[in-house]
Amino acid sequence: MDDLNLGRYLISKYQGERVNIVDALFAIGEAIDALARAIDRLGLNGAASPMGAIEVLSLEVKGLGDKIAEGLSSLAEVSAGPSRGQDQ
Repeated sequence: MDDLNLGRYLISKYQGERVNIVDALFAIGEAIDALARAIDRLGLNGAASPMGAIEVLSLEVKGLGDKIAEGLSSLAEVSAGPSRGQDQ
């Protein structure tokens, strides 16, 4: 390995020595931390919102479902015609 002079790339950023298992454990910890942050943001790109992207999406879907239900109710009323007993 020293023939290729790769030793200079194998210096620990934590310990200042050659890399070892401790560096691998730190790298795994950093990767888990980065994953947790990405899951926390999950598509909101760090927006100042207490909700995650899945919650925002569910609110949008619910809102659209409510609008569809209103539209269908209006269509049902129109297609039913005037109620019986009412003057035309």
